Amino acid sequence: MSRYVRLSILLSFSLWLAACSVDPFLSIQSSSATISAEGGQLTLNIRTNTDWKIGNLPPYVQASPLSGQGNTTVTFTVGKHITRSSRQANIMIAMGDSGQGQVFSIQQQAYTGNTPPSPPVLISPANLAADLPSGGISFSWEPSVDVNEDHITYTLYYYREETPHEAVACGANTQVSLFSALHGESVYYWYVTACDGYESVKSEIRQFSTAASLYRYEGEVRTLLQNRPQNGVNLVFLCDGFVLDDLIVGGVCDQAVECTSSNKSLPIGV
Repeated sequence: MSRYVRLSILLSFSLWLAACSVDPFLSIQSSSATISAEGGQLTLNIRTNTDWKIGNLPPYVQASPLSGQGNTTVTFTVGKHITRSSRQANIMIAMGDSGQGQVFSIQQQAYTGNTPPSPPVLISPANLAADLPSGGISFSWEPSVDVNEDHITYTLYYYREETPHEAVACGANTQVSLFSALHGESVYYWYVTACDGYESVKSEIRQFSTAASLYRYEGEVRTLLQNRPQNGVNLVFLCDGFVLDDLIVGGVCDQAVECTSSNKSLPIGV
């Protein structure tokens, strides 16, 4: 074998050994990207001499392909974002099972539009409820759902035919008691609105009727003696612990107030 042939074989063998001893590497074209709240697709070029796989994907991001060997382009599909704060996905592109690799961050912008909350679902009083006391009626409803995670406030409205709609601000509460006395033997209508600070939605309208007699409400405070310069005190009576029939205007509760203020004997049963 000639000296040149032997030299060529030796050189080829040396190159083969050098190729076998190259350390694995992985690089990506960019370490981060930004996408709008509407979502969409992003592509990322991977340059590597080994196998790789993608991990740490959040539920709203999909990748294709998820693994491979050698250079490739990966497509990321990002879902729509509907809350008012941005979010970030830190995706790991690892070399095999080594745990080493590169992190690709996707920053998704906050949602600037608005989706109105769902209408409140009324619970109580039931539609067409009859003979309700004219004071102390409790209203309740299911909370609205807001996909933008906005703060929801509620307003209760009640009215009779051809009268203005009376409004009761409820804040974030989904239950309120109406302590102002309503008209007896009357038909009322009520509904609730939910507002997310951008838009307002309205529930169904329900109807109820009140009983013939006017009622005090449970826990109502009645003033017997008001503060005057010469005495400096208030004397009050708490309508608490009475059954509904006792709370009729002019009934046992009112008689107790009258007797207490005039220092008379209390009615039987009080």
